[in-house]
Amino acid sequence: MSWRYAAVVALLLMVPASVARADDEKPTIKSIMKVAFKDGLAQKVATGGASAEESQQFLKLCQALKELKPPKGDAESWEMLTKSLVDAAQAAADGQEDAPALLRKATNCKSCHGPHKP
Repeated sequence: MSWRYAAVVALLLMVPASVARADDEKPTIKSIMKVAFKDGLAQKVATGGASAEESQQFLKLCQALKELKPPKGDAESWEMLTKSLVDAAQAAADGQEDAPALLRKATNCKSCHGPHKP
């Protein structure tokens, strides 16, 4: 076996380990915002166009967001705003009729970004 072959095999064995570490990383507010809002998942859930799996994914993202600390503003406000978001996402995941209205209210960007986005 040549040293080049051994080097390639070693590199290939290292790739899964680095991917696993990336998957184990705690989500950030920025990463949650990208997937849940910027990529359109929240809109899809709010309009009823999301699959059950997508609704569950959105709920999990909202729950993860609630567990994070706000970069600015008070924790009480963050708790209240993220709780209403989780409740609305849960209503959507459960297929409740009032879920779209709850999501529209809970996903008002300015209500969170004003007091909490740096």
